[in-house]
Formats: sequence, structure tokens, C-alpha cells
Amino acid sequence: MPCLARAVMEGVGFSARHLLEHLQQAAGHDCVSMVISGGAASSDQWCQMKADIMNCTLNRVENIDTGVFGAALIAAAGAGLYQDLDEAIAQSIVLNRSFVPQSSQRERYDALYGVYRESYHHLRAVFDRLYQISENRPQGISYVDSSRH
Repeated sequence: MPCLARAVMEGVGFSARHLLEHLQQAAGHDCVSMVISGGAASSDQWCQMKADIMNCTLNRVENIDTGVFGAALIAAAGAGLYQDLDEAIAQSIVLNRSFVPQSSQRERYDALYGVYRESYHHLRAVFDRLYQISENRPQGISYVDSSRH
């Protein structure tokens, strides 16, 4: 895989791990597996990379167009075709593959993630300045929340 494409994919994975850490902290427990969908989920290589980076098993659904599919399930449950939404999901969602974190990648991705977090911290003021000069932004909102990190 070309280096630039891999770097972009890893950056997205590090961002997802960063968000996952905040969610885990807010929930008070660790995530051991997640269901994934969407266009990027069609790439086995990217799914495995994200599982390795986040150290979390990722379970891909058969129908990766879950936004539209979810809306249809809600409508079907509302129309009485299912007893409730839980039944609609249980009868309709099929997992097609699981991506388990590879321990051989753990040390490398933990080290790279450390660099990502350090870079993110040092660039926060730059992100805020870029946001302040960008067009079409809501007035009075800062990108950087100084109370965090």
C-alpha cells in the first residue's frame, strides 16, 4: 500500500481510537467489540488496521448501508411488521466478518498513537486559529475547549 494512503488510513484510525477512549471514559468501561458499517467497512485491510489501532474487535455487518437500512427497520417496526425495534434488529442484522486485533501490531500502533496524541495536543492552538479564520463557521464557537486536556 502506498505510504500516503496508509498514513491517511492510520490517521483516521488514531482519531477513532481517540474518540473511543473518550467514550469509554464517559461510559466507565472498556469496549471489547463494535459493529462497523459504511463505505470504508468494505475494505478488509482498513477494518483490520482499525481493529489493530483501537485494540478492539470490529464486527462488520453484511449490509454496510446501515443508515438507510436502519431507517427502514424503524419504519417496519413502527408499522407493526415487527413486535419492536429490538426484534427487527435481531431478525435483520447479519454480521459477515470479525476483525480481531493482531497482537503483532500492538506495540507499533501504541507507539504511533502516542506520537499522534502528542501532536494533537501541540496543534490544538493551530486548529483553533484555522477554525477562527475559516468561512461559514458558527459565530462564538471555539474549536478548542480549554477545559479539556
